[in-house]
Amino acid sequence: HEVSLEGAWASPDAVIAFQPGIWGYGSWAPSLRRALEPPAAAPFVLTSYNDAEADDDAGSLEEMGLPAACRAPPGWTAEPNVFSAASARSSVVNDGRPLREQDWWQCLRPSA
Repeated sequence: HEVSLEGAWASPDAVIAFQPGIWGYGSWAPSLRRALEPPAAAPFVLTSYNDAEADDDAGSLEEMGLPAACRAPPGWTAEPNVFSAASARSSVVNDGRPLREQDWWQCLRPSA
């Protein structure tokens, strides 16, 4: 959110964040707003390693004050991603909870 973007980069068609850990970093709020509000006003897709992290991300988005309307079509709430990685690895932090690249995803639609 602190970078100056010019030309085509200033008006993205979409913003995609792979496993950004929204739930772990309050500093995401300004970047989310920059992507979702004019002049960028682009859909923001984020992925999570598993259902628990997707739920934590969704809760953090609500805590950041993003309205539920951001998840209305063409956006969507957190759901399993049929295009996720074919294999998983074990979590070092949460024993027994597998980590799969892009396992869950959700999409926030622009506010304008």
